[in-house]
Amino acid sequence: MMENIFGMRDPREEFWVALEDIKYAFAKLFSMRGYQFVETPLIEQTELFNRKGGGELISQMYSFLDPDGKAVSLRPEFTSSIVKWCVDNIDDLQLPLRLQYAGPVFRHGAINRASPQFHQFGLELLGSDHPKADSEILSLACAGLSNIDHQAVQLVLGDIGVYHQLLNSFKLSQREQAFVLRNISNLRNGSEGFNKTINNAKEFGFLQEDNYIGDNLEGLDKIDPQYLVALLSELSKEYRSDALGQRSPEEVAAGLLRKSMRGSDSGKLEQALTVTAELAVIRGKPEEALNEAYELFRQRGMKSFALDGISDIIGWLRHADTGNNSLIIDFGLIRDISYYTGIVFEILDEKSGVSLAGGGRYDGLAMVLGSKVMIPALGFAYDLDAICKVLEGDKNAPQKENNLPVLIITKSLEMQAATESLINRLILEGKVVELEVMDRSVSDSLIYARNRGFNMVIEVVENGELKRHDLK
Repeated sequence: MMENIFGMRDPREEFWVALEDIKYAFAKLFSMRGYQFVETPLIEQTELFNRKGGGELISQMYSFLDPDGKAVSLRPEFTSSIVKWCVDNIDDLQLPLRLQYAGPVFRHGAINRASPQFHQFGLELLGSDHPKADSEILSLACAGLSNIDHQAVQLVLGDIGVYHQLLNSFKLSQREQAFVLRNISNLRNGSEGFNKTINNAKEFGFLQEDNYIGDNLEGLDKIDPQYLVALLSELSKEYRSDALGQRSPEEVAAGLLRKSMRGSDSGKLEQALTVTAELAVIRGKPEEALNEAYELFRQRGMKSFALDGISDIIGWLRHADTGNNSLIIDFGLIRDISYYTGIVFEILDEKSGVSLAGGGRYDGLAMVLGSKVMIPALGFAYDLDAICKVLEGDKNAPQKENNLPVLIITKSLEMQAATESLINRLILEGKVVELEVMDRSVSDSLIYARNRGFNMVIEVVENGELKRHDLK
């Protein structure tokens, strides 16, 4: 028996019906707000996602060589493809651009995900950096769930832009900033998480150790690593076989490169980690969390203009329709894709805590993908599989009688015309209709219909008369 690929599944009809119903409800709502549908390729060049996706996303991609030898990947997300499309067609587009999309994405090894294939539905708003745009996306993300009668959710809002401005104030390198951002989940876990981050910083060469020799190796990182390995190998042969100790030329080269790329002032990095750890634990209602963050900046003698952006967005959001959903600011919220530059957010189901949607602002992505000008942008994606699972409890709710299936039985070829007429009439009335094609007896057909949850069985008998069997 042929087995499925590990993690893949074959959903039954109930899932697909629920999925399509949700997609239809979303599409109808967002089309009324000016969001046009766009389709992106299922397979893209791997480089597209590598440029700004981040290490975690890259490690989860399904990548392979196509018949022409090009490195390609199944799409792990939509945003990069949509921004690429926008960049390629920018001369023919008028900003702001509002787009919606839907389809499957693929990520293997993702934590807390039952299947590596799942379905997304999302919005992208390109061209505006005004907080009104952020407010629109946030409110629509909530409105979509309200439109499918799911309002028990929590909107959790963070801001990567605050950290970018904070870390710039310490004059950290881009590499050091990326390290800090990757470790925010550790830094918010108290002293244990902070110590773990410090150890990681030493391991990756960001903090000085007793054998620090980075100042003597300035510029070494500009040398081709393969050339450095070859040089060390030749030196070892030329002088003595144990010149490199127990390490291989590759290991020595990697160590030297790490040391050459260490920050020139590890004290600044430690200070930045300390402030980041203090900010990352701030979580609560908007006014309380913002006040606490402003106070932290004041106590540290730092300018707090970095917080003004999220404060302005909250001001606009107060006048937007987010339903009755609770709003939480969480400065420790970090999403797993590295192209975000401003707000980031998640929408959680209040009962289960499951993430139903997530997104944020990514103003720099267009230029990374080839745009000559910055195109500010933000968006979000619903996890349709998670939404279907959260809503599946409703499947036991009583169905409207009109929507319950009807089984039609006809035994005579002469009655086929009358049978087709009956089927068409019932379909026009909105009923689901099946024709009995197994040549079962009436009693067996009734058993089949009861097992399938049918509402009624109708026999088309002689002269086109109808005999009804009500199964309620």
